[in-house]
Amino acid sequence: MTQRVNELAARLRERFAEQSTRCEVAIGEVTLEVRPECLHEVCAALCGEPVFAFAELIDLAGIDYLEYGRADWETSDMVTGSGYSRGVQAHIYADAQAEEKRLGVVYHLL
Repeated sequence: MTQRVNELAARLRERFAEQSTRCEVAIGEVTLEVRPECLHEVCAALCGEPVFAFAELIDLAGIDYLEYGRADWETSDMVTGSGYSRGVQAHIYADAQAEEKRLGVVYHLL
């Protein structure tokens, strides 16, 4: 499985070098970050080109990065304070997300 995932990532990097800003493999999944103005073109290629042949959108999620890295998640006393990387790492993230990159969309394809 790992070899297939790495091969897919390599194909994505090559094919979408101009349309993407990042492509990486983590925990057995490929993440391709696409420039917003290229989204339609990339999605059409992922579906229509036989080398990719993605056939189904299985999930869609919106993300607001407004407080990312600036504040801890609010939790109840019953939830661990250390789970899911809750600690604020402002020195890493606070300035990394400029206003124009505040919102994001994640497409999970099969």
